[in-house]
Amino acid sequence: MFEVLMALISGYTAKEEEEISFESRLREDLGMDDSDFFMMRYSLQNTLDCDISEEEMNQMQTVMDILKFAQEKA
Repeated sequence: MFEVLMALISGYTAKEEEEISFESRLREDLGMDDSDFFMMRYSLQNTLDCDISEEEMNQMQTVMDILKFAQEKA
């Protein structure tokens, strides 16, 4: 699952997977904007087969936040 999520995240940034760390901040470090967040939310929902509220998505600030969320939903 880790590899899948890292590939998904890197698909919404200009960074390669190798440049992304657990501590990478989605907006500040990876350059994601509101549109990226919106599209990534739906990709995550499909990947994790769960609903993600806009509030839950907005609380995800780092790559680690996404990984923790995915673990909770698994």
